[in-house]
Amino acid sequence: MAAVATGHEIAKGEIFWVLLFGLITISFWFTALVKKFMEGKLHA
Repeated sequence: MAAVATGHEIAKGEIFWVLLFGLITISFWFTALVKKFMEGKLHA
């Protein structure tokens, strides 16, 4: 029973890190996209 609980905790931790990494990647990509858009507007 304890092994099952530990495995579940590890899985929850992995999901947390995957979500956190995904969020950082999305915000980084979004920031780059906004910068590109703003640069395009400035040059136009």
